[in-house]
Amino acid sequence: MVFLEQVIDMCCANYAGEKTDQDKNDVNETSQSSETQPKQLKYSNKDIKFDGIKYAKLLPTIRVAVKDLGFTEDSWNNGDWPACENKWFEDLTQEERRAAETLGWTKEAWDSQFKQHDWRELPENIRRAAVAAGYTEEKWKHNERPKNLDKSWNELEEEDKQHMNVLGYTRWDWD
Repeated sequence: MVFLEQVIDMCCANYAGEKTDQDKNDVNETSQSSETQPKQLKYSNKDIKFDGIKYAKLLPTIRVAVKDLGFTEDSWNNGDWPACENKWFEDLTQEERRAAETLGWTKEAWDSQFKQHDWRELPENIRRAAVAAGYTEEKWKHNERPKNLDKSWNELEEEDKQHMNVLGYTRWDWD
């Protein structure tokens, strides 16, 4: 019964946009911390915006958020974005914004995938994901994709998809 209560608490905290202990511990670096060395990172489902997870495998609270954004089970599984995709983050309804945040979206990730940010302005977790994906400060400054990312979404390595999910890219808007 205690386990069930912990799961319910975690789900409710996630839907309310609160950080759970699991969220705080999900991102683990497994190699050196030098910015020039690519890192293998482990991301939570929220970090990757639940991209690539079939609707049937989503927790019930995440399904609610998915539906609040306007997805159906089929559209989520097929990668068909609802109309809210074309809205700026601040133009989302309160319900849509709360749902987007539950799925891991921030204003910067939703609106621009952090493209408008100078390298040194990037939040640390975003810069770590960018470095792991192959970006350098120079490539970022010149909006130059690393060679490993110069592919369609389906051709990307799973790790690169996850790095790009953290930056705000998904299978829906990559190609």
